[in-house]
Amino acid sequence: MVFAVRELLNFYKFPGDSIEIVRGSALAAASGGDPALGKEAILKLMEAVEKCIETPKRELDKPFLMPVEDTFSIAGRGTVATGRVEQGIVKVGDDIEIVGLVNALKTSCTGECTDGFVDRMDGFVCSIVVCTCQT
Repeated sequence: MVFAVRELLNFYKFPGDSIEIVRGSALAAASGGDPALGKEAILKLMEAVEKCIETPKRELDKPFLMPVEDTFSIAGRGTVATGRVEQGIVKVGDDIEIVGLVNALKTSCTGECTDGFVDRMDGFVCSIVVCTCQT
């Protein structure tokens, strides 16, 4: 089985002979099944990920930039913009500028809806609440 996976990786021009392959079962880990195939294998997989995949360099010193993928109007809360932060950091209370096709709107980040992080940096997917927009 491992040989077939390595052969397939090599066929598609990946370094199949040097990539660490971890055999396990997410179902066994989630359901409390065989620990060797479940929990221990998942922990071993995460060790391999930490060792083999570098953390990308974050561009924290640049101005905040987040292409808006979607917006929602929530009664009593405001407008929520969602997207992936491309660069910089945004915190609750920061002034932000929404740039569109016609006019740029100045507003501020009044909240964050995702998971309670104090700030959002590039690479994060987030939802931010913006107060009333002014031109």
